[in-house]
Parts: sequence; structure tokens; C-alpha cells
Amino acid sequence: MSIMSHEKAYNVTMLDSTQLRVVLPKKSNGQDCLEQVCSAIGVLEKEYFGLQYIGKSGEPLWLNARNPIKEQLGKGTHTLYFKVKFFIKPHKIIQPSTREQFYLQLKSHLLACKLRATLSQAAVLTALIAQIEVGDYNPDYPLTYQDFLVGVQLTDTLSRVTAEHTSLMGCSRVVAVERFLNEAQNLEDYAIEMHEVTNSYTREPQTIGVGADSIFVYSANMERKQRHSYSEVQFTAFHGRRFCMLLREPNYRAPNEHRYELVSKSAAQALYRSITEFHTFFRRETVGRIVKDAGYSTSLFATFKKNPVDRFYFDVLKTHREVVDHVWPLIHPNIPSVMLQRRNTTGSMLRTGRRHRNPPPPSYSESAIVRNLTTSSPSEDRSQESHERDIHSPPPEYTEIDTSFQDTSLLGLSHQSNRYSVDPAAIISRARALEVELQRLKEVMMCRVCRANPVGVTFCPCGHTLCCIECATDRTQCLQCSETVTSTQRILLV
Repeated sequence: MSIMSHEKAYNVTMLDSTQLRVVLPKKSNGQDCLEQVCSAIGVLEKEYFGLQYIGKSGEPLWLNARNPIKEQLGKGTHTLYFKVKFFIKPHKIIQPSTREQFYLQLKSHLLACKLRATLSQAAVLTALIAQIEVGDYNPDYPLTYQDFLVGVQLTDTLSRVTAEHTSLMGCSRVVAVERFLNEAQNLEDYAIEMHEVTNSYTREPQTIGVGADSIFVYSANMERKQRHSYSEVQFTAFHGRRFCMLLREPNYRAPNEHRYELVSKSAAQALYRSITEFHTFFRRETVGRIVKDAGYSTSLFATFKKNPVDRFYFDVLKTHREVVDHVWPLIHPNIPSVMLQRRNTTGSMLRTGRRHRNPPPPSYSESAIVRNLTTSSPSEDRSQESHERDIHSPPPEYTEIDTSFQDTSLLGLSHQSNRYSVDPAAIISRARALEVELQRLKEVMMCRVCRANPVGVTFCPCGHTLCCIECATDRTQCLQCSETVTSTQRILLV
């Protein structure tokens, strides 16, 4: 197919190794290409995915979906790779097509030894891959399971793999993919993006892993040495191909500085961007304005524009909670979502603790300099510490209901001179809060599989109650903790 002079064609390698040709206008952003790819495979949860390309030094880089493609790829022919960027928990995936893409990438990572598995995990995953790819076990045509999980020696556990595959007799591909994802989420390196670095102090080659809730540091042989939660990260910056993190660790009075070197400036920028985007996507309720608007302008007259920024540093526009809230009504318009809605509501009895602010992104400029907190005064240290604690403290995990009715202001009444006056706005706010909480409670009691019937079965021995009677019939593992279900107990909701 010929293309017009104002168009450009891009070759996208899919997760099943097929090639997809995408033709776009030359001024298109990365989001335009990503949407065409997701539309071609029927994926609505496109925020979990991204497009990668190989930089000049051989480093994998994510295409910024909000910036023009031609400015990022430059001249010449580049191949884009469609990949999963954010690995969420499998039970939060809505579409079967999304689960299929997650499976394909996890399988490729296992084959390439990018995911480490114990022998027991490898046996189960190998059997599940065999069931997905070739179907039921046939003793007349024995399989060489090593073909399904390269890099793991299964000689001593071959009998266990055969037994696992035999136990999957009659398991459909859809169910096998779901069980594979539930098993894969227990792997040590699941949902962690790896960046190869060199320690600036020891000159030791290391790997930094950016995860959903923490940052990990691995040695040259991929032994996990350090784990830092996002609440410890006080500052990050990069200058050229150097990257710096300032951490407030429990064993140190003053913030501890960590410096690393990467193969290129683009790789350092990718690590800096990854930490901000992972923290925002997994740990925040919404994407903060500062993260959304962080960028620069290519125009000399930018200061006179209403929106001076036209190039962006980050392309995360929704958190994983917002993705579920957005996609679920599109697929199931008549069925409420079971995703817990955690909102900060003021003036009502729906409380989520103190209000948390989104942390401002660290300086992006090449001249970014780490702040020297050791030279500040004690009062400034205490102020800075409380500020960082307020910024980085994770939001509360659950919505709480205040059952104390002693404060009449919660009911829309104000007490003045022994008289009560009605505040209509407060009453409406209170009613809406109760309505939200009632809807949340209804969603919690819905089946996690079909989303249509109320829960009616408790899995034993773990005790989780997640499915209705119909959906729990063929379950052998708990959807929440992946523990083997030995028996089930029907429950009656009255």
C-alpha cells in the first residue's frame, strides 16, 4: 500500500512476533500509533501498554505517547515493539484480549530468562504453557517441556510437570491463561522494570528495578541487595548519563545519596521517567497536575501562550484505578464495577485520613543539582521532613465510615444559641457520601468473575469469598492469594 507524502509508515512488532504496519501523518504523536495498534487487537485497556524502540547505545526506550514520534525516533527506519508497560494484578484485568497480551509477554520473559522462578513455580508454569499451546496431555505423544520454559533445568521435576499437565485435562485456553497469570504474579520479578546501571562509587555493575511499590537494587548476578519504598525517595535527578537518588533511609540520620551511571543520557532519562510514572500509576488516586504538565516548549513565544508547554516529560495520564473506572462501563454498562472507589471527601462522613498531595516531579533539566539538606538549619530540616512525609506517605488503603453522630454538623445542622439551623448543602453532601458508600458495599458483594451474581462461596482453607456459586465450581486456586482450594463452603447472605 502506497503512502502519501505527508504520511509515514511504522513497523510494529507485536507480542506474538507478528508485524503490524501503521501509517500515520508525519506530525502524529506516539498516542496515535498506540491507539491504532490497540484497536487492531481489540484492546481497550491501552494505558497498560506502550511502544518501545532501541536507542543508539542499544538501550530499550519507551516512546513518549504525548510527543511527536519523528522527534523521538529521528531519521531512518525504526522498528517499534508493542509491550506491556504496567503489569497490574491479574484480577483487575477486564478484557480477555488484555490477559492474552499479558500472557504472551510473560511467556517471552520466561523463555528469555528475564523472570526467575523456583523449581515448583517453573513446573506449574511449564504445565500451564503446555496446556495453552498444545492442549491436553497425551501420553502417546510425550512433550519435551524444556521447549516451553528455556533456562530452567527440569530434569529432576519432569514427573511433576507431567503430573501438573495431566491435572489440567479439559482446561480451556481462557481458564489456563487466567491460571497462568495468577501463578506468574507470585514470581519475584513480576511487574518490575529493569535498568542496567554502574554504581558511581564502587564501579560495580548493578541493576535497578522499578516496581509498583518499591525500587530494588540488584548485584551483577541479579541478587537483590536493597529495597527502597517510594516513601523513602526524597529526590531524583539526572545529568547527562548520570542518575542520582536521595533517600531518607531508616539507618541514616541525614538523607543518603545514591549515584549511578548509565550507557547514555537517554537511558538515564528513561530511569528517571520510569520511577515517576510507576509511582504515579500504581500509588496515586489520580495523576497530579504537576506530573501532567511537566515539560517544555519548542516555541520562542511560549511565555505569551496560554498553554506554553507543548512537549512533555511523562505520558502517564491515568492511574490504574482510573483505567478500571474508565474501561469497565464501556464493556459492562449495566454491571457496576467492583473496584473500590477511594476518594477524599470533605464535609461528610466519608473519611480517608488527611489529604495527600501529589509529589512534584524532580527537576528535569540537565543542570539539576541535588539539594544539600545537611547545610540547612534544624528548623528547616524538621519542616522539610514533615513536608516530605506528607507528600510521600501512601494514601489510606480503605475508606472508613465515621459512626460517631455526636457532631451535628455532619448531619447538616449547625448549633447556635441552642438552636439548630439546616444547611442544605451539607445534607446533600452527606446523602451523596452515603450513596457512594452503599454502592461500594454492593460492589464488594458481587462475584469477581462474572460481575453479575452475588458472592456465595468461601474458598477453604484461605477463607476468601470472591465468587458466586456458578463461577466457583471449577476453581482450583483462589483468585486473591492463589492458594490451592481444598474445599468450598456455601454462604447465605440475608
